[in-house]
Amino acid sequence: MDMDRFYNQRKTLLDNQSGQSMVEYILLLAVVISIVSVVFNSDLFKGYFGDGGQLAQAFRGKIEYTYTHAVNGKEFFRRPNYESHDSYEKGGNSRFFSATDPYPK
Repeated sequence: MDMDRFYNQRKTLLDNQSGQSMVEYILLLAVVISIVSVVFNSDLFKGYFGDGGQLAQAFRGKIEYTYTHAVNGKEFFRRPNYESHDSYEKGGNSRFFSATDPYPK
């Protein structure tokens, strides 16, 4: 009698599938995390999206120029240019404005 009860109880525990989907989702999440980790740590990914990557180099000059001079451009000034500066005058028009009449004294 005890042996039959033990066998039935063991069979019931093995047939119980509660929690199986949770375990499957955890395993799936572990696989996805490991794949993402491998991709993000690869040299190819870092060479394109990293700090000195191709994407960063392509946009660096434009972002620096636009931030510094408040106008669109590509090349960052490597040496000072005091005579004609894009952030002061571009195309014959100044981006600054002043009063049309002089201020009263």
